[in-house]
Amino acid sequence: MIHADIDESEFGKIIRPHVSLHGNLEHTLHALIAALMDGHIPRFDDWALQAAALGRGLPSDRVEDDQLSATDVMDAFFERIPQDAIVTTDVGQHQMWAAQRARPCEPRAFVTSAGLGAMGFGVPAAVGAQFAFPERAVFAVTGDGGFQMCLGELATLRRYRVPVKILLIDNRNLGMVRQWQELFYDERYSATNLSDNPDFVAIAQAYGVRGLRASSRDELESAMRDFIEHPGPTLLHCACFPEENVWPMIPAGATTDDLMEAKT
Repeated sequence: MIHADIDESEFGKIIRPHVSLHGNLEHTLHALIAALMDGHIPRFDDWALQAAALGRGLPSDRVEDDQLSATDVMDAFFERIPQDAIVTTDVGQHQMWAAQRARPCEPRAFVTSAGLGAMGFGVPAAVGAQFAFPERAVFAVTGDGGFQMCLGELATLRRYRVPVKILLIDNRNLGMVRQWQELFYDERYSATNLSDNPDFVAIAQAYGVRGLRASSRDELESAMRDFIEHPGPTLLHCACFPEENVWPMIPAGATTDDLMEAKT
């Protein structure tokens, strides 16, 4: 552990660091960056290769052959978007799936509220990113729960001609909450069923935003290509298997030793 601080009395107060760097933080960080300009730390090479291999073999739930899997959607999406694209997320299972697959080429190209639980964040964040970087493709990945907290932003896209693309993962549930209720609360589901969702494509079209659908693997490829290549604001509604869980996960109060890769 390296501890950099302008106040040397702070060193070792709680945990003794392996290295203490006393001085102005700006100068310290510039020196560290210069020391790491070759892009890697040799002692972590094996670990990085192992992590990359694990990332290519993430556990996932099997779904029925005629059902669209959210992980299939995410794989198709991240394989096709431009290298310099900016991706924002809302909150929920889709956020985890996106984080597992995102490979941003530079800082601040993957924008998420992380653990804040800020449902409704994804689309407004994408609008801001598009205004900040008008020359880049910007995508908002959202779920059916979070999207319904910011539907009015479709009017913003149309009114100001903001070419943000919205990838909507609709599993007709508040998926992350449903997953916790399934795994840790004996399948006592409460306030998570969204099976009466509206027609999101019709809503987008009513706002003057192009809407596309995919509800099967056969429809996904052409819909995804059309979605990514269209120059204006577009919503791609993906009707996904409602009981698909995101893996791996760590139960509340547990450690990585208790990592779950499937329902037990």
